[in-house]
Amino acid sequence: MFKGVYEGKNAKHQSKRILILGESHYDKDGYNDFTTDSVVQNFYSNPGEKKYQFFHKIAKCFFENVKDIDDEFESFWNNVYFANYVDGLCGIGDSKAKILIKNNKEKYNNELFEFINKNEIINDGTLEELKLNVFNLLDHYYGKK
Repeated sequence: MFKGVYEGKNAKHQSKRILILGESHYDKDGYNDFTTDSVVQNFYSNPGEKKYQFFHKIAKCFFENVKDIDDEFESFWNNVYFANYVDGLCGIGDSKAKILIKNNKEKYNNELFEFINKNEIINDGTLEELKLNVFNLLDHYYGKK
């Protein structure tokens, strides 16, 4: 998983823990200390920027009637984890994510399930018995619909 998973300030206190899992980060402006947490924090500071509209769409899947960015964070983002499956920064419109997934699928799956188990996203560690926990896999294609 990409470094610096975002953890909402109340995420670990939820009875049903939610992990929003994206495919990868897509941005031409990546930097060495780029983390998923820093992306979400930048979104909070700059909610009107076009590149962050995907985050609004994610939140609206759960809470449709949010008033502003503070309400959106209080209702949703403070209560979830957000991570990306691919551990590298990918270019917009390239096939880097697909190649990285193909070459590192076992590693990425191990990191993902380690995170899920450590944070008790799935109570018993199996996908067959989710026990009403929510696990969403979103990728950049969903953001374009």
